[in-house]
Amino acid sequence: MTPMKVRAAVATLVAVAAVASLGAQSATTSAPGAYRTQFENAWVRLVRVSYGPNERVPVHEHPRSVTTYIYLNASGPVRFKHVGESNRVATRQPTTPGSFRVSRGGDEVHEVENTTAAPSDFLRLEFKTDDSGNRSPYFRDARRLEGARDTVSDVRFTNAQMRITRVSIAPGKNVEIVTPAAQPALLVALDAAMLSVEGAANAPLSMAIGQERWVEAARTARFANPGSASVEILRIDFLSAPR
Repeated sequence: MTPMKVRAAVATLVAVAAVASLGAQSATTSAPGAYRTQFENAWVRLVRVSYGPNERVPVHEHPRSVTTYIYLNASGPVRFKHVGESNRVATRQPTTPGSFRVSRGGDEVHEVENTTAAPSDFLRLEFKTDDSGNRSPYFRDARRLEGARDTVSDVRFTNAQMRITRVSIAPGKNVEIVTPAAQPALLVALDAAMLSVEGAANAPLSMAIGQERWVEAARTARFANPGSASVEILRIDFLSAPR
């Protein structure tokens, strides 16, 4: 190998090592302005993601675990340029508030570009539970429970690892959340709400859009909606144990 080729090979190795070093950093470490851990326990890690207008986020990585995305606002296309062997570029299409998507995970070392002046605000639910070898299909759901005159629950997705249910609480109505043994649930507000919690000695529960509440296994939690508009929450039940 000629000296020129040797120098070229070394330069290539250095570049690959640099990319690997960048990619080894978690999103909350390398881009804390865009990614913030909002909630975490043995079952799930909930990351709040915010891309500003036309923002570019440097190279970072995410766990390869099954992930559910919950979109909190109307945003434009966002481009993800993956780093590594594929160097593929994927464009996430515009999102609508309250929609969600289930992904089986995979190559998550990338840089991000928000291509429009509209911010993008969403949640990443990174599952720490056993997927039981279940290769779930990619799934999307954007149909809200609008106009419900009573409490309505509608299961939209289920597999061996999770069950995702839309729950709408009409004005003046209540909902009972019952979790089986060994199967807790995470509630995420899709509307801003002030809910009354049965048996709670403190003030009513104020939930902003995207705020979560954890319900332990084998519990019954009751929430009432004293407001004048329906409130929709997303309920994620954890059907398998932590890995």
